[in-house]
Amino acid sequence: MNGRHSYITTIGRKYQSISPAFAFFDYVFGFPFLFAREKRLPALILLAPPRSGSTLTYQLLVNAFENTHLTNIQNLLYATPRTGMWLSSLKCGNKSAGYTSKQGFVDGLCGEAEGLKFWSYWTGIGIDQFQSEFKPGKTERIKRILSKQNSSEKALITGYMGHVFAIEEMANLFPEALFVYLKRDLLSNAYSIFNVAPQNWFSVKTQSYPLVEKQDRYHQIAAQLLDVHQLILNKVPYNAVSIEYKEVCHNPASVVDDILRAAKVHDVVLNRKNNKDLPEAFTQKIVHPNQDKHANRLYHALKDELDKRDDKIKKCFKSEFE
Repeated sequence: MNGRHSYITTIGRKYQSISPAFAFFDYVFGFPFLFAREKRLPALILLAPPRSGSTLTYQLLVNAFENTHLTNIQNLLYATPRTGMWLSSLKCGNKSAGYTSKQGFVDGLCGEAEGLKFWSYWTGIGIDQFQSEFKPGKTERIKRILSKQNSSEKALITGYMGHVFAIEEMANLFPEALFVYLKRDLLSNAYSIFNVAPQNWFSVKTQSYPLVEKQDRYHQIAAQLLDVHQLILNKVPYNAVSIEYKEVCHNPASVVDDILRAAKVHDVVLNRKNNKDLPEAFTQKIVHPNQDKHANRLYHALKDELDKRDDKIKKCFKSEFE
């Protein structure tokens, strides 16, 4: 699997469209687990806007902690999760994250997957807020499958963008979870979205989408970003830790330590991997208002949009516009 548009990826997507028809495979490959007892399933649930550094952060968490997470194999075989987990454990083993991605896609069958197909199929939550409806029955089923095949020493780590539309539901589903709220400075985040999608909407469609669909691209991005942050700030439960993308880049080991401390406070079982060495730093791209005309227009669009929001989100980001 080499890139989003490779021949192998195209075949994989065609298979995904008919994947539910092969659900019976799961009872063949998953037979040893059918009668296994359910285990505790601690979780790290990453909440973040698109292009905020979420994929890099997801890979950092996967590399730092003993865990189970979705690979491209499992996302491909989303309708047969037992089969996907078995094949992923067989092929991927203890593969370390490579800290590379392209617009959220990590190359290779063992690449860390956000899991759009997997999570939307099992939870009913897609990346369009208006077309998502939580499916409690199917979601309980996938939790049972994951817990039966999980080791009690491992945590489920997930970084699916759609989780922001079902924060309360995920909190109820995973009572032993730590939510990780990732923040990047708004202008750099907005500029990154504009770079990959200067004309069309990109990633999650939030509540502002119908209202700003015909506005200029700068105001669309500003509304989308602040919508996501508003959702997180309004819904995130007490068992959460906030981290800054700049800290992920400047001192990833310190961020991992902060998350580990927060997990202990909230009684979430989280174990460091034996390979405790992490990259010393990652490259951070910072955008300034006068960098170019697009940065300037995004800056003013963000400022205008922030002025419309409530005090909670203003307090969180006002310093960026003073």
